[in-house]
Amino acid sequence: MEALRHFISSMADDDDYGCIVQCDLHIPKRLHDKFTDLPFTPEKLSLTTRKSSPPKLVGTLHDKEKYVVHYKYLKVMMKHGVQVIKIHRAIWFKQKAWMKSYIEKNTILRQSAKNYFERIFFKLMCNSC
Repeated sequence: MEALRHFISSMADDDDYGCIVQCDLHIPKRLHDKFTDLPFTPEKLSLTTRKSSPPKLVGTLHDKEKYVVHYKYLKVMMKHGVQVIKIHRAIWFKQKAWMKSYIEKNTILRQSAKNYFERIFFKLMCNSC
C-alpha cells in the first residue's frame, strides 16, 4: 500500500503510462479552513428529500470511500495534505499527448492570423477538441 502511494507520487505527469485510482481519502481537520472555499473532492449528493430533485455536484470535506480519481489529481491532493487511506484498485493505461501537434499547429496559425475571423477560428478549433 505504502509502496503504491510512493509510486504514484513519483510518477511524472508525462509518463508513458497513467492510471485511474479508486481509493479512500481523508482530509485532516487542520486543513478544512484552507480548503473550505474550494474542496478537492466533489461528489454528487441529493440536497433535498424530494425524489424529483436531481443530485447536485457538491464540494465537501468529508472522508471519501472508493473515490475515483486520475493519478495527476491524486498527486496534487497528496501534495496539499490529503491522506490516501486505502487504494482499492487502479486501472493502468498507455497515454500520450496525441493532440499536441494539432494544438500547436492551430496556435501558430492563430498567431499569424491576419484578421479577427482567423484568430477566433483557430482558437475555436483548439477549444473544440
